[in-house]
Amino acid sequence: MQSIGKPELLANIEAGSTDFGMNANAFLERNSRAADNIRELLSTASMSDQGASHSVRNLVSKAQSEIEAIRRMGTDRTVPISLLLPPPDNVDDCGDLIRRFLMLGVNPAGNNVLMQTFGWDRQWHLWTELFDFVNLNWHQGLPQGAQFGRDKISNSLLSALCDLFFGRLYFGFESASLGFPKLHLDDSRLQEFADQASVDAILFREVCNSFIRILGDKYRHNGSEYPQNDFINYRTMPASLRRYIRSVAANQGLQENALGDAVFSSLSRGGHQNGKLSVRFLDVCVAIGDDPVWVCPKCGRNHLHHSAGICTYCQTDLPDQPALTCGSVWINNYLSQAVASGRIPLRLHSEELTAQTDNQLERQRHFRGMIVNLPGQSRQLVRQVDDIDVLSVTTTLEVGVDIGNLQAVMLANMPPMRFNYQQRVGRAGRRGQAFSIVLTLCRGRSHDEHYFDRPDRITGDPPPVPFLSMNQDRIIKRLLAKECLRQAFWDIGVRWWDCSDKPDVHGEFGLAVDPENQSGWEQHRAQIVSWISANKETHRAIIEALLGRHDERLIYWLENELPGAIDSIAVNPEIAGNGLSERLAEGAVLPMFGMPSRTRSLYHKLARDKACTIDRDLEIAVSEFAPGAQKTKDKVIHTSIGFTPPLLNLGNRWFTASDNPLPYMRWLQRCKACGVTRTSDNQQDVEECSHCGQPHDNRDLFSQFQIATPLAFRTDLTWGNDAREESDVFFGIPSALAETSGNQDVTVLENTNCQVALFDEGRIWRINDNSGRLFGGSVINTPPPPVSNQTQSRPPFLSHQWIAEDYLPPQEALQRIALAAGKTTDVLRISPVAVPRGLTLDSFSSGDAVRAAIISAAFFLQRIIADRLDIAPEEIEVASITRRPLNAQHWIADIIISDRLPNSAGFVRWAYQNFREILNTACFPPDNRSYSGLIHSNEHSRSCGYACYDCLMVYRNMTYHGLLDWRLAVSYLKAMFNYDYRAGLDDDFSAPEMQGWIEMATQVRDSFIRYFDYTPVDFGSLPGFVVGTRNYLVVHPLWDTRSPSGLFAEAVADSGNNIHRYINTFNLLRRPGWCRKEII
Repeated sequence: MQSIGKPELLANIEAGSTDFGMNANAFLERNSRAADNIRELLSTASMSDQGASHSVRNLVSKAQSEIEAIRRMGTDRTVPISLLLPPPDNVDDCGDLIRRFLMLGVNPAGNNVLMQTFGWDRQWHLWTELFDFVNLNWHQGLPQGAQFGRDKISNSLLSALCDLFFGRLYFGFESASLGFPKLHLDDSRLQEFADQASVDAILFREVCNSFIRILGDKYRHNGSEYPQNDFINYRTMPASLRRYIRSVAANQGLQENALGDAVFSSLSRGGHQNGKLSVRFLDVCVAIGDDPVWVCPKCGRNHLHHSAGICTYCQTDLPDQPALTCGSVWINNYLSQAVASGRIPLRLHSEELTAQTDNQLERQRHFRGMIVNLPGQSRQLVRQVDDIDVLSVTTTLEVGVDIGNLQAVMLANMPPMRFNYQQRVGRAGRRGQAFSIVLTLCRGRSHDEHYFDRPDRITGDPPPVPFLSMNQDRIIKRLLAKECLRQAFWDIGVRWWDCSDKPDVHGEFGLAVDPENQSGWEQHRAQIVSWISANKETHRAIIEALLGRHDERLIYWLENELPGAIDSIAVNPEIAGNGLSERLAEGAVLPMFGMPSRTRSLYHKLARDKACTIDRDLEIAVSEFAPGAQKTKDKVIHTSIGFTPPLLNLGNRWFTASDNPLPYMRWLQRCKACGVTRTSDNQQDVEECSHCGQPHDNRDLFSQFQIATPLAFRTDLTWGNDAREESDVFFGIPSALAETSGNQDVTVLENTNCQVALFDEGRIWRINDNSGRLFGGSVINTPPPPVSNQTQSRPPFLSHQWIAEDYLPPQEALQRIALAAGKTTDVLRISPVAVPRGLTLDSFSSGDAVRAAIISAAFFLQRIIADRLDIAPEEIEVASITRRPLNAQHWIADIIISDRLPNSAGFVRWAYQNFREILNTACFPPDNRSYSGLIHSNEHSRSCGYACYDCLMVYRNMTYHGLLDWRLAVSYLKAMFNYDYRAGLDDDFSAPEMQGWIEMATQVRDSFIRYFDYTPVDFGSLPGFVVGTRNYLVVHPLWDTRSPSGLFAEAVADSGNNIHRYINTFNLLRRPGWCRKEII
C-alpha cells in the first residue's frame, strides 16, 4: 500500500478529487490520517520561502522532498523500510508498521512470552501500557525505564522483517514474487562504485541487490539469532559468499576482486558495515502482477531481476528471457496469494480454555465480547486487544459449560464415540443462529479413518445406555460409609472451613493429618467412633434405603472394620491429598462418583498468594509430568525438572508440606520374557527371574529397579518457553503391569480347558522407566537459580526438591528410579490348562500372530463381560498378557484383566464367579441379539475381514488395532474351552471363525507372490509357493509348526517333507514386508 496506495492518494488530492481511487481508499483504511498528513505536506511545500527564516525554508524543502519521494515511490514502486519503522529523529512516533498492528489489536513483537510484559518503576507492565490505543502511538508520559520496552519491541519487529525478507527457498519474499530488498543508494553514488569495477551501473545494481539476498540467506543481518563475524573487506569473506561474485565476474569478463571490492564498498556506503545488513537502510521494490520472473533452470529459484545472469542460490546461468510473471507465481503460492489478492489482514486472537486455565471466567467473558474495566483489576483492558475470537478448548467443555453463541467448531481429531461428537459439535448453532459450521480433522489413525469413511456412524450410531451398578457389595459399603460419615462429621461440628484449602467433592471431613493438631482424623477419631456406636438405628435406615432390606452384617462392618480402614488410609504414603474425604475416596472407603481423585499437580509458577499448576490423574502424570516432559499452557511451554512435596502458602511465603517428595518407594522385578512383575520393600539378591529363569544380561529382559510415586511435580518455576526444545525429549509411555501375589482363588472350570485365578488385592502398575534408562536425580535444598530474564521474581526457597540430573549442579550423587502409579484392585488371571494337540498357544510363536490372538481374546472377553453387566467396556481393563512355561514342550499365556477403578467395583469378581458361562457365551452364543451373537453371525462374517467397530475395535484400544482379529479371538477361546479343539487341522472349517479359511489363505498367498513373481503351488489341501528351490507353506496362526498334525502333516508329507519355512495367514495379510524379509 505504501508503494501504490500512497502515491495514488497524493495524485487524487493534487487533482482536487474527493472520490479517491481503490488503492488510495485501501491505504486510508490502514492509515486513517494519511490524507490530512498529505494535505499538510502539500500546504507546507507550496509556501514561499522568500524572506522566510532558515527553519521555515528547511520545513518547505523537507516537505517538497517528501512529496517528490512519494511520487518517485509510485513510479519505481520502491519503499524505504525506514518509513515503516519508528523514526530515529522522533522518539514519540511508533512508525506506520507498529501503528497498523495497534489498529488490529496485535502485539507488534508477537506472542513471545518475554515480549508480553516489561519492567519499569519496580513493577511489571503488560505490553499494552506502552501504547496509546486512541491515538495509535507510543504512550506519552511514561518514565525513562519504559524505553527498554520500546526498544525490545522495535528490535523484535526488525527481526521479524528480516525473517520476512530473507526467508529461504519457498518462504522467501522474492521467491514468493512479492518483491525484493534493494540497496538504498542513489544513482550518482552507485555510478561511482560501478566505475571502480568497470561495469555498467544497471548491471552493478543487480549484482548489489543479489548480493544482499545472498547475505540474507546466510543470516548476515541485524535480525539474526546467530553470531556473525565482521569482515573488513571483500577478500576476507568466506568462499560461500564470494562464489556469486566470482561467477558474475567470469561471466562478464571482469576482475573478481575489483567487482567484489566495489560491491562491499557500496554496501558500506548504504549503511551495511562489515558485510552485515542493517534492515532499516534497505529499500523494498514491490512487485505487481506483470513484473517478470527469471527462474533458475537448475534449482528453480525465482528472481525478480536478471541478477547479472547468475542464480543467487546455485550460481547457474539464468536464461536471458523471463520464464514467468509475478501474477502466475502468486496463483500457485499460498503465501503470496492472500497478499496479492488485497485481502485485509484478519486479526485472530486465540486463547486456551481448559480445566487448567487460571482465569476461566474472564476468558469466557472476553470470548463473548464482554470487555469491562472494573475497580481493582490488575490492568486496563483494551477491547481491540482483549476481545477473543477463537477458544482452544479440551473436552472439559464437552458438557456443563455454556460458552455462548458459537458460529463454528473445529475438532482436531475424531471423538471416541457418537455421543462425544454430538456434545462437542452441538456447542455451535444454538439460540436461533441461522447457520453454523463444524470441521473435523481426521488424522491418519484407524479410528479417524473408520469414521471418515462412515460419517453416518459418528452422527447416527445409537448412544451407549447409561448404567448404575447397585448390586456390588463394595459399592453398597462405600455409599453407606459416605452417608454415615457425612452425618457423623456434621454432628460433631466439622465444616468446610476445617478442610483443605480447595473444595473437596467427596465430603467435609476435615484433614487426614493436621500439622496444628486441630482438625485431623486423629483429633476426630474418638468422636466419630462413638457416634457410629450410638446411632445404629440411623445406620439401619440408610441400609434400608440402599438395599430395601436389613443387613446386620453391614452394621458390624461399620463398627468394627471401618475405623481401622480409615486409620491406615489417613497415613498411607502412596495416597496424596490433605483432605480426609479425598484420601478415603482414593482408598475406596468412599465412592469416587467417577471423578478422578488421584490427582497430581505440576507446579509451574508460585505467585505471592497463589500456585499456578497443571493437574493430571496419577496414571497420566507419571508420563506427561516426568522429568524432561513438556506441557503447554496459555501458549507457553513448561518443562518438568523433578518432584516436590505439596506446597503450602503461609503468610505469603511458600513451604513444603513434608520433607520427602517421594515417600512411597519400592523395588520392582520385571521379566519381559514371561511378563511376571514383583515388588518388594528392599532390593533382592537375585540374578534371574524366579518364574522362568531368564537371567539378567545385556538384553535387559530381566531387571530390578527402584520405583517411586511422586506427590507432586515441578518446573523451574520460570515463565517457560515459546517453543518446544529442538532436541528430542525422551520420556517413556507407561505400560501396564500386573502384580498378582497375595491371596488368590484358583479354579479349573469344569469340562473346559481353562483355569481362572482371582486376586482380591492384586496390584496394577503403570511404570514409566524412561524407555529403560530410568530417571536420575537427587534431592537438594534449593532449586536451581533461574535465568535472570526468565522470571519476574526469584522463585522462593524450597527445601527437599528432587531435581533431575540435567538440571543439577555437577558432582551431585544420583538416585535412579522409575515412576510408578499403582492401584489395588481385583485382578483376574485366565489361562489354558493344557495345549490342544497340534496347536500352539505361546505368545512368542508365529511372529506375533498368537500374541494377536491372545490380545483379541482379551478384548473379546472385556466386551462380553460389559455386555452381561450392562456397563461400559472401559470399566474393565485389560491389564497385561504374561507368558509362562506349562511343561518342557509348551509355553502358555495368562490374560490378566482388572477393574479400572482402584480398589475394585466388583465387576471382575463377578466375572470370576461366572466365567464358565462367559467362556461358553464367547464360543457358542445362545442369543443372536447379544454382542457375542453379533460376532458369530453370518452377516458379520461376510462384512468383517478381521476386526471392525462392530466387534473388537474401539477408540481406547486404538494402539492394538493392527493386531485385533475376531476369528483368532474365537479360536483361542475355543482352545481354552475344549481341549479337543483343532482349528481346522481335522479338516473341519464349518465353524464361523474357520469358514472360508482355505480360500482366504489362497487369496492372500496369491496377492503376496504377485508382487515378487514367486511360483504358486499347493501342498495337499494347503496353499504354498516356491522361491527358487525352497518351498513355503501357508498355515493357520495357531498351528504348531514344530509338530504338524492332521491336514497340516499331510501337506508337509505331500511336499516330500521339504518345507523351508512356514508363513501364517496373519503375517501374510498384516505384515507382508516382514514376510518378504524372512524369505530373503
